[in-house]
Amino acid sequence: MPKQQADRELRWANSDDDPEKLARFFVQNAPSEYISHGEIQDGRADIKIAWSANLETILSRQFFHGCRREGYGKFTETRVAVARLEGIDVAAIAYVGLERVAPVPYAVLCDLLVRSDLRNLNIGFDLLSWLEKQLREEKVSVLFLESGINNERAHTFFKRHGFSPVSINMMKAI
Repeated sequence: MPKQQADRELRWANSDDDPEKLARFFVQNAPSEYISHGEIQDGRADIKIAWSANLETILSRQFFHGCRREGYGKFTETRVAVARLEGIDVAAIAYVGLERVAPVPYAVLCDLLVRSDLRNLNIGFDLLSWLEKQLREEKVSVLFLESGINNERAHTFFKRHGFSPVSINMMKAI
């Protein structure tokens, strides 16, 4: 059931949503500071911390499965959440991977992006709060995320939302 908050709608995407449109949204709104090890591992970015030339195609494939709540990559289930504002079809998106059969059922917030000209309107905060509520209702115990090392704005946002570091990921090209 979509949640209405004043001028916004927060909901899980479904098979009626266009994964290519969601991928274009991502490409238009994700700066290179966004890149973390997950983007490199998924082929979204290269080891030089630059977006892949095939980024939109890769994302379209991932979001296709997420809109259908199917497994993709390392996750047994993926989902896409969408925030809409009046007159704006996509104001923010979140891509989540779920593992319910793990000893501690968990989700990974792979992506949370707000349209660049709509930041500071609490859309990201509202979408993340909504996601947490949805996942709690489904008995998911822990929500993980990763963030690009230079994405200080995101780090501040997530810390304000109660996240704390649990590890450091390192990389070496060999």
